[in-house]
Amino acid sequence: MATNLPIMLIGRIIQAVGTGCAMPLVFALIMRQIPQRKQGMYNGLAGMVIALAPSLGPTYGGTIVEFTTWRLIFIITLPIGIIACLIAAKNVLQPFPVQKSKFAIDQFALILIALIALTLAANTLGTAGPASVGFIVALIVAVLAFAGFIMRSVKSVHPILKVTIFKNHFFALAITIYFLIQFGQIGFTFLLPNFAQLTLGASSMVSGAMLLVGSIVSAFVSPLAGRLMDSIGIKHLVRIGSVLLVIATLSFSLLANRLTVGLITGLFTVYLIGFALMFNTLLTFGLQQLAPQQMGDGNAAYNTLQQYSGSIGTAIMAALLATGARMAPHANTAHQTLQGAQLGFYFVTAIMVIVLVLSWIITSKKPEAAERG
Repeated sequence: MATNLPIMLIGRIIQAVGTGCAMPLVFALIMRQIPQRKQGMYNGLAGMVIALAPSLGPTYGGTIVEFTTWRLIFIITLPIGIIACLIAAKNVLQPFPVQKSKFAIDQFALILIALIALTLAANTLGTAGPASVGFIVALIVAVLAFAGFIMRSVKSVHPILKVTIFKNHFFALAITIYFLIQFGQIGFTFLLPNFAQLTLGASSMVSGAMLLVGSIVSAFVSPLAGRLMDSIGIKHLVRIGSVLLVIATLSFSLLANRLTVGLITGLFTVYLIGFALMFNTLLTFGLQQLAPQQMGDGNAAYNTLQQYSGSIGTAIMAALLATGARMAPHANTAHQTLQGAQLGFYFVTAIMVIVLVLSWIITSKKPEAAERG
């Protein structure tokens, strides 16, 4: 029904509120109701759906836009949402007692300001550069708001998030890697279709469809990875996965001038196989390190970072594309996009090298929470 961008954004905000409520509950129910020896497989199944979405979105949207109106994107998904509502109302029960607590509006405001300011800083970086007043101010606001949030959370009787969970070494390590690989995946799902359309001249349908193969492969790998974690632990999975991520991103960087739709499809498939080996296994492993009373905070932290990684990943990739245009102001759009995409490829490669190093620290030790229990 949107007639302009503000109405479209209002709809997107409502959609995001629904997603923010629903997604954390999926994993909360699994971690509460499924025995620990099977949690990897169940989280893998749930994560399979979530991991598919960012890659299926461009395929679905690109196909719709290619042949008909963009409004059909939302018209088709409307009955799906209604059906999901009816299924949830009938089948989702309250498995544990409700605990009432005062909502920490001050902490909520601080974390909201911090996340928005950090996103604005990333956007301003692309349009005005790192020396701009807007970028510096937004970055300072983000740092101060994060610091204020942490201070208020530590002192609060009813914190919106118990930041002390990050003192758990293996939890902090797992959630950091989780954020970084999701950042890379969402960043690529923005960067690659733009590169295919603006540099290679592919249609919106083709540029979306080239991500589909990797998504389908990762959908099969994700529950398999969860089952393997339940039987052999996480160590080998994250190490193999991180090596595949580095191979894929480094190949994108070195072959940027020779990329074709077919080559992008193959390399992105390699990336998503590595991603699928790690993504939900890191979530399961991290939450298993926490005591039962900390599970809600851990789950909230994971899902907040999972959502935000998409936002900041898209913002930074857009900033790098804009930087490429500024580097070659007199070149055509195809060359400018190539320049920006290559910056993006190198940036994600650096991130994945960090992931590779961190992955070698993780061990398949017995979860601390299980030891206490």
